Amino acid sequence: MIKKLMVDKGIYSKDVLLKTAFSFTERAYIHLEQNNEYWVIQWTNKEDEDINPLEFENELIAQQIRERLLVINSDIRKIVLARAYASSVIELADEKTNGNKIDAIDDGKQSLETMDSEKILKGWFDE
Repeated sequence: MIKKLMVDKGIYSKDVLLKTAFSFTERAYIHLEQNNEYWVIQWTNKEDEDINPLEFENELIAQQIRERLLVINSDIRKIVLARAYASSVIELADEKTNGNKIDAIDDGKQSLETMDSEKILKGWFDE
């Protein structure tokens, strides 16, 4: 038996619809269409499975919230990721030492052991 659900395109993005549909592909065969105002979702349940349209709608809401939080927190995630990379120790080969590695911190003049955490973890904008 084919079940059908129509969802307002003004509320849910195409990406949200696709993520939601994908989460149900193990349990149903899903077909997606659209018209000017609605996403049209049709599915046939696989053997021994049953997807309630309300379950699909709840998953749409969950995916929409995830997408919204991704947008809201994108700058914070970029800063945290950049900070994690910037705070890591990078080793470079020194031409003078025939390829032996030295600490890249402070142009190789100071080893990691002699540096304090205050200097290593100093903020980007702190000068």
